[in-house]
Amino acid sequence: MLTRLYRPMTAGGGAFLICVGAALISAAFIPWAISGQILIAGFVIGALAIMVVSLVGRRRGLPKPSTRDIVLVWIPVAVEAAAFLFLVPMVPNDFRARMIAILAIVGAHFLPMAWSFGPLIAVLGLCCLSVAAAGLLIPTIPAEVLIATDGALKLCFGLAMFAALFRSPPSLSPTR
Repeated sequence: MLTRLYRPMTAGGGAFLICVGAALISAAFIPWAISGQILIAGFVIGALAIMVVSLVGRRRGLPKPSTRDIVLVWIPVAVEAAAFLFLVPMVPNDFRARMIAILAIVGAHFLPMAWSFGPLIAVLGLCCLSVAAAGLLIPTIPAEVLIATDGALKLCFGLAMFAALFRSPPSLSPTR
């Protein structure tokens, strides 16, 4: 059953989410001039973590991701980037409204990544969309709380996905 949770790219994706989640939590309650730099650092460190975890995973005997898995990651990322470029500017110039839009776009882009990272990332996507919906439906929730909640979700799901690195390498013997 647990093997269904994990794909070859799960641990690396988890490492990325841990870095981004920690950065979001850290950045949520400080001035944007500093928090923007923290977020950029979280993304850069997360990208490096993907590479390191991938190398460690190969040495531990975890399978190499297929070309299909890699392509199926970049398609939602490209659609997400397009949404940032074309949809976010249409949102009113209000920090909270823009953050809700960004949280929703990011949450939605996780859904199709289930084919490459496993079902945990799709559940994360639904949770992130729920945070964005809560922000829309309950206007008294501060943007900082929405951002920190989103970061906590990414951190927790990232830890669960990163655990794939420590599971036993797949066996070549048939299962019952």
